[in-house]
Amino acid sequence: MEKRKCFPFQHILSIFIHKRRCPQGDPLSPIIFLVVFNPILQYLQTQAKYGYGLKEDEENFITFPYADDFCLITRDKRTHQRIINEIVKHINSMCMKIKPSKCRSFSIKSGSPETLHFDIEGYKVPSIAEEEQKFLGRVLFFSGKSSECFDLLESKIREKLENLNKSAVRNEFKLEIYKIYVLPSIRFLLTVHDLPITHLEKLDAVADKYLKNWAGLPRCATTAILHFNTTLDIKNISTLYKETHAVTRASTRLSGDSRVNLIIDNKLVRESEYTRKQSVTVQSESKFKTTFSYNCVQGKIPGTTSE
Repeated sequence: MEKRKCFPFQHILSIFIHKRRCPQGDPLSPIIFLVVFNPILQYLQTQAKYGYGLKEDEENFITFPYADDFCLITRDKRTHQRIINEIVKHINSMCMKIKPSKCRSFSIKSGSPETLHFDIEGYKVPSIAEEEQKFLGRVLFFSGKSSECFDLLESKIREKLENLNKSAVRNEFKLEIYKIYVLPSIRFLLTVHDLPITHLEKLDAVADKYLKNWAGLPRCATTAILHFNTTLDIKNISTLYKETHAVTRASTRLSGDSRVNLIIDNKLVRESEYTRKQSVTVQSESKFKTTFSYNCVQGKIPGTTSE
């Protein structure tokens, strides 16, 4: 047994004894964590005036938490470090610890990314320019260019295709393995990353090269036999990407909170002004609005089975 005294936000509690711990995988564990951690998020909301607003007359955002993953968004270095110090102090007062090695920093100055370091209890937090960082499964890139995202996805998809190509399996079986196993395995990657249509077409070309070889088609042959639903019915990567983003967009629009939808609105405004590339985000929003309007006319609400 272990005696502890906690000081959550300077509210001193009496000594209590740890008699029992939650087993690994116990569903009670995340519930207890969320209850204990929620005061940290409440504190951050009191500091929202130091966060970032998409427009002058709109709400400022300082964090977007998801369970034990959360980000901190501020407008200047000094304020950012001060709030980090406050978070560390409050977390330590509740007998918890931040793991600085899992943290990364990202700064934008005058519209351009800048390498900037912050301190967590003597540990210098590296920039994402120095060490890769994921947030909710999405890889964050220092330059913010779609070409970096394309290079990542192309390398992972090409690796899967090459591994399948080298396997001692007949070519017709490789086509079926690609359709049933490989495509679903990249679905999450396509969902959490954004690519313009031009890059999606390049990914299609990479996959089609292997598919043609396995199907015994010459290079000059059309890919219709691979993708038509009356033939092999193998989805294009671009089709799968559009499908995943359309589903995600509809789910977010119908059940997402107001802050998320506000960010989507601003993203649509920005991407609708693209002149040299097409945005799947704009296409997905258009399809969602069309489907929503049609189903409402028919007496149905998308996402439900009721009339």
